[in-house]
Amino acid sequence: MKYFSGKKIYLWLVLGAGLALLIDYWKTLPDYPVWASYPQQEYRNLALKPKSVDGKYGYANGSGEIIIPARYDEVAPENSFFFMGKAPAWVKLNGKYGYIDREGKEVTPLRFDFVEDFDYFGLAKVRVGDKWGWVNRRGKEVIPPRFDETGSFLGYVSISVKDKAEPPGYGLLWLLNISPAFFREYCCQTKVRIGEKWGYINIRGKEIVSPRFDEVYDNKKLVGDEVLALVREGDRWFWINHAGKEVTPSYLAVNNPKPKKFNGKFAYVDERGLIVIPPRFNRAQYFRDGWAFAMPDDQWLAINAKGEVIETPESLVGRVILTKFQRYGKFGYCSGSRSSCEIMIQPRFDAAYDFAANDRARVMMNGKWGYINSMGKEVIPLRFDYALGFFADDLAAVQSDGKWGYINARGETIISPRFDMAEKSEVKGFSKVMANGRYGWVSAEGKIIEPRFDEIYENNNTNYDILAMVRQGDRWFWIDKNGEESAPAYCNTEEACKLKLSPFSRRIGASYKEVGYGYYEEDHDLDNMNRMYVILPQFEEGAEFGSNGLAKVKKGGWGYINLRGEAVVPLRYDEIGEFAPNGLARIMVNSRYGYVDTKGKEIIPPRFYEVHPFGRQGLALVLDDKGKYGWLNTQGEAEIPARFDVADDFDANGLAKVGVRGKYGLINTLGVMVAPLRFDAIYGFAESGMAIVKLDGKYGYINAQGQEVIPPQFDEVEGFDAKGVARVAVDGKWRRINRKGETVAN
Repeated sequence: MKYFSGKKIYLWLVLGAGLALLIDYWKTLPDYPVWASYPQQEYRNLALKPKSVDGKYGYANGSGEIIIPARYDEVAPENSFFFMGKAPAWVKLNGKYGYIDREGKEVTPLRFDFVEDFDYFGLAKVRVGDKWGWVNRRGKEVIPPRFDETGSFLGYVSISVKDKAEPPGYGLLWLLNISPAFFREYCCQTKVRIGEKWGYINIRGKEIVSPRFDEVYDNKKLVGDEVLALVREGDRWFWINHAGKEVTPSYLAVNNPKPKKFNGKFAYVDERGLIVIPPRFNRAQYFRDGWAFAMPDDQWLAINAKGEVIETPESLVGRVILTKFQRYGKFGYCSGSRSSCEIMIQPRFDAAYDFAANDRARVMMNGKWGYINSMGKEVIPLRFDYALGFFADDLAAVQSDGKWGYINARGETIISPRFDMAEKSEVKGFSKVMANGRYGWVSAEGKIIEPRFDEIYENNNTNYDILAMVRQGDRWFWIDKNGEESAPAYCNTEEACKLKLSPFSRRIGASYKEVGYGYYEEDHDLDNMNRMYVILPQFEEGAEFGSNGLAKVKKGGWGYINLRGEAVVPLRYDEIGEFAPNGLARIMVNSRYGYVDTKGKEIIPPRFYEVHPFGRQGLALVLDDKGKYGWLNTQGEAEIPARFDVADDFDANGLAKVGVRGKYGLINTLGVMVAPLRFDAIYGFAESGMAIVKLDGKYGYINAQGQEVIPPQFDEVEGFDAKGVARVAVDGKWRRINRKGETVAN
């Protein structure tokens, strides 16, 4: 009987009730994983990380030992659920996704078009075609793919509903007046869309609210609240509970909610982010003393904290925006047009600035700065040596005793004065600071990027998620908006990436000096200091990018870079030319010439004293180390051996003048002598197809076949004109001849 004394009976009852609670809780759960914590060393030993081998991916443990062979095109990144054996990981092969366990066994066949990681409830979203569903950790398709769009399952709900459909004995759920049946029905819901309509399902895929709404916004902030979501049906907004019935939330009584944008429309939310006034405004201002200006269509309305209109549009004309004005040396604020402006705040300030979006304007009196609201009330006392405007809705820089700090819109100190300088940043949501001669930033959230940079050039080009280009010592690099070293996300295609060469200047002493060339995004017409340098200024000289996506630059030597700033043709040449249509460019090293292709391969090593550009015939004239001219093809092979003392490039007729020991002739692109080496001089072909030749002091004409059409017999000659007539002279007497050499009338 000693086991059943009064106190011990009570203890046994408590233990039994606790066991019943655990059983009831477990019964309500679907196929959830069991989480556990591991010592750090054990975690490192168990953790599996992606491993790449020859372009394929698998997994290796913390020691680098491959556990799952690399046979997939893509695998899930580091995910503690998978590493600790809590959930499978997704893999991709041949365009299809599936899941594997820690031994590499397929949990599901690789048949999905897209998948996501497993969540805390042991479920993962999968897509087949354009339909979404869910699988559990065992690979079972618990919710078949049938939805056009879905959200994520929300947390557990312990709803205050008097549902006693089940008898006592169900532990905690019964004590909370929630039956396990109700819990299983409504726990862990998510929004789903079928066609154009939204509804909700529970974690077992059962519809708890049928799809019939045009928009839905989940109540994610209050676990245990009676409200499931804010919904729109047609033009009407209202709240629903977990059974889809219309309800009025208890949290709507908010004095001054804040505007927030949802899908292009403004709503008002409370301090927890819960929507208290639906998103139906094109523009919205902050509440002031229980009311705010909002614009549902194209006119401003005044609304109260319930979203009800409290004034008509006509009565608001000229009152929405306050404009500063000056009278007798003092500043005040008025409302209305410039010709008819109603004084709202009497002029009494020595300096004043415009109102920010948070209904704060900085003003100065008697040498001290502070902030007022649009009612003229001094909401932040005038006690600072200087103050800047709010660079975010809730943060402004202020100066006291020579140091700068930051306050919020209520005047509370967020960052104590510690900086030597603070000023507006070119990047939205940031303020620039300086301490001990180095630069840093403060973000709108009050996060400090410590001043450690010698120079900074901020990025206001929104195409790139980069805060600035910075210098530490002699090193230049980029940082992101967390202050971490980063690099711009380059354009995906050469056509989309338009980079422009620009000299980079920085202040040295009392003046600016050009210190290098870089490339910046040219889609924005920005001042030099604000350009987004995609390729850091580092080159001594440079040229614009060509249609092949390459730019000629000099850094020590000449070469070519690609759109990422990578040297594809090494920067080591004394000279480099433009790329010809055949993809080759002339190079020179130590007074020797050759050719390189667009991949940096030396097709013709620099060993010639002279090289000419490749012609349309695919041949380039070169001068070898023996002083002889010949022609090479695009493979660097001798197409016409180097044996001439003098040579010209091939002309449009496919002929080139060559000379040996003072005698000249013509060859074609096959190296065949079209005109023998017997002339003292040969002059270029005219449009008539005739070339002037000189032999023994007399001039004549040959055609493109090398034939002497008019033998050398004249003392002086001119080329044939478009009519086929040329002027010739013998003994100082000029006459005109045709192409046959016959004299024609003037």
